Amino acid sequence: FSFCNNFNHSVIIPESVTNTYNMFSNCHILNKPITISSNSTNIAWMFANCNIFNQNVILPTSPINMQGTFAHCYNFTYEVFIPVSVNDTSSMLAFANNWNHSIYIPENVLNTSNMFSNCKNLNSDVTGYINTKDTSYMFSDCIIFDKSVSIPDDVTNTAGMFMNAHNFRNYVAIPSKTTDMSYMFYGANNYNSRVTIPENVTNIAYMLSDAYNFNISLEIPNGVLNASGLFQNGYNFNSIVIIPDSVIDLSYALSNVNKFNKPLHIPNKLNNACAMFDGANNFNQYIDIPLSVMNVYAMFRGCNNFNYHVNVPYGVDNTSSMFENCYNFNQRVTIPETVTNAYRMFYYCNNMEEKVYLSNNITDASEMFYYANKFNKHVNIPKHAINLYGMFNGCHNYNATTYVWDEAIDCSEMFRDCYNLNQFVTIGCNVKYIENMFLNCNNFDQDLIIPDKVVSNLSNYFVTCTNLNSNIRSRSEERRVGKECRS
Repeated sequence: FSFCNNFNHSVIIPESVTNTYNMFSNCHILNKPITISSNSTNIAWMFANCNIFNQNVILPTSPINMQGTFAHCYNFTYEVFIPVSVNDTSSMLAFANNWNHSIYIPENVLNTSNMFSNCKNLNSDVTGYINTKDTSYMFSDCIIFDKSVSIPDDVTNTAGMFMNAHNFRNYVAIPSKTTDMSYMFYGANNYNSRVTIPENVTNIAYMLSDAYNFNISLEIPNGVLNASGLFQNGYNFNSIVIIPDSVIDLSYALSNVNKFNKPLHIPNKLNNACAMFDGANNFNQYIDIPLSVMNVYAMFRGCNNFNYHVNVPYGVDNTSSMFENCYNFNQRVTIPETVTNAYRMFYYCNNMEEKVYLSNNITDASEMFYYANKFNKHVNIPKHAINLYGMFNGCHNYNATTYVWDEAIDCSEMFRDCYNLNQFVTIGCNVKYIENMFLNCNNFDQDLIIPDKVVSNLSNYFVTCTNLNSNIRSRSEERRVGKECRS
């Protein structure tokens, strides 16, 4: 009867039937008594997606598989007595939104993953399951669940076990055989109990992400490889974290952890530091980035108070947004020759005044110093830069000689709002786009050679250069753009 959307009749299944797998799945309006053969051993997904089904079901004598039996039975409210023969109850009551009973899970059950996922009204005792090996996502999205839970000794996977269990706050002892704790307390908003990570664990990615109230020191054991997103959006977290050298991924680990400002050891094997402190407004500690790091995209973005010297490792190819919105950052920076993308690297670094040494291999320097208001240091434009769009846009104090090489194509808005700019600027012969390149450069009055590939009406580009009375010429002809072009 699977996918018989309009089926709604009582059924008596003969005793000769031993397999009722998927029998009524997706019978969306079914809500009649069903008598199951006592000899059926497989009742997996039997009533899955019977959305309004709410009947008392007498289970077979010795079933083995109850995976997803009542999954997505949104209205199902009857107590379930699991026969001792069952070995799989994964997803058994997933999305049974109204279900809330105490339940004993027999010792033969080896898999309870997703068993109560999205049981939004569940807040009763769950006991037994002493031999299960997988409790991943077992109570995920059980938003009011707050009962003591004992995890059996043989469990190896607790990933997402209490994910989005908003009300859960009880201490949980993690078995020593566990290897995966990723997303375990993700979104457990009220959780603030000690977490002891066993030595066999290798993955704690997003383990405490969105656990808004968590604020207890954490020691990560040597052997953990992935700690990406570990405390992401943990708005109240400001405790000591001990990170071993085995960790290779800390991307987004402290992203949007607004209060965090503790010394932190960076592992010497770390590979990925992408957005590690993104939005950690209060963070201001020295960070020693090891040479092993390959990804520093947006590493300190939004760290409003950050102002320590940073060594960018040789080997990194993307430093885009690395210090974006670091309003107080003002340190000398050397960008290694391996970097090709520096888009928005110092975007809105309002206090940036120190020298920056650029890699000649950078191809994208667009908006690199966007509104770095105080910046006024000579910058060697990379020889291979193609995109220089808005590179110094809003650098009010910028007033340095600038040489744009022949590989450049886009210089649009490059010096927009550089009010004090009045130094010699060369524009590479292959540049095509210079729209608003000198917009609002009120003091600019220098001769310019415009590449022949720029074919637009040049007069409009210098309207706001109120002091301009110099020669603007192309390679093929000289065009004077002075006060007469602004009439």
